[in-house]
Amino acid sequence: MSAIDVVGAVQQERLVDLLMQLCRADSAPLRERPVFEIVWEHLVALGFHVREDDAGRRLGGEVGNIIATKPGRGAGEHWEPVMFSAHLDRVEGGVGVRPVLVNGRIQSDGSTILGADDAAGLAAIIEACRVLQETEASHAPLELVLTVGEEIGLVGASQVDMEALRSKVGFVLDAEGPVGTIIARAPTHYIIEAQFFGRAAHAGIEPERGLNAIKIAAQAVSRMDLGRIDLETTANVGYIAGGGPTNVVPERAEIRAEARSLDPEKAKRQVQNMTRAIEGAAAASGGRATWDVRLAYEGFRLDEESEPIRRAKAAARKIGRTPVVKATGGGSDANIFNAKGLPTAVLGVGFEAIHSFRESMPVEELVKLTEMVLALATSP
Repeated sequence: MSAIDVVGAVQQERLVDLLMQLCRADSAPLRERPVFEIVWEHLVALGFHVREDDAGRRLGGEVGNIIATKPGRGAGEHWEPVMFSAHLDRVEGGVGVRPVLVNGRIQSDGSTILGADDAAGLAAIIEACRVLQETEASHAPLELVLTVGEEIGLVGASQVDMEALRSKVGFVLDAEGPVGTIIARAPTHYIIEAQFFGRAAHAGIEPERGLNAIKIAAQAVSRMDLGRIDLETTANVGYIAGGGPTNVVPERAEIRAEARSLDPEKAKRQVQNMTRAIEGAAAASGGRATWDVRLAYEGFRLDEESEPIRRAKAAARKIGRTPVVKATGGGSDANIFNAKGLPTAVLGVGFEAIHSFRESMPVEELVKLTEMVLALATSP
């Protein structure tokens, strides 16, 4: 059977039912067991060799990453393996999801997120593998890496033993934008955590003897350049806390912030600017601050003629989509895979308004995403 014939063999109703089943299963970072068990059962039934790595134990989660492999078939058995990846977790708020189909879109009932990020990726991979089995089409050897803890810093992917994989090209199904979107560039991402120390005193009797740590933290934030720094760089303070009763001048406060850039050197400079703001605010107030900077993940940049981009563009055209190669300001497991030496592109999934109660997944995009996987699996 030709690749075009296989692409047309996707069963839409079955695919929609699978996505809704996955969305109904509770999942959160490091609490992915219900989704894990559904995916595991499907892959075993499809003839994959399926194993769980020890990421769950290392990270303190319920389950580890799923690593599933299947030999190629026909002429494809002589091709290089191809890796497909999606993540098993979703952001908080993905418990008790009741998905509904309305006007060609799958969405929640409005009381939760949907969780199509990344249940849509999982569903597309499983349905594509089912079509390959049913049609007995020639296909490349398949390696699936389905990760835990993606939404809390790509922690599951960071635990994957890449030496156990044979693939030299990979595709992560986890980008916004319609199917045909191909992410070739993603940012380097740093996390900054700072502690501010002042001096406690009674706020009503002797406030002059106190030094307000929350005020120091606020002054530090006010000194930072935040938001869109330039076309490649962003920064944000996402958390500030400290203090207690209003009659006590607070002696401690903390902030958590981030800096990202498509240019690694710009990311470093932005971090330096933010830590200088922390240090300057503490010194100017007579207080003290400490901080820690952590590299969350490295950025990546794939050339237009690299293997994953070349193949993704060809696959998009094969399913009738115009490929759009672009950069993103967000991270994905592809950041980890690229840093570990596996050239990996991120594919647009077509979901909309992710991480919100307005999240939805157009059925047309879900079908096209499955076709994209099939096109990639059946072409060398």
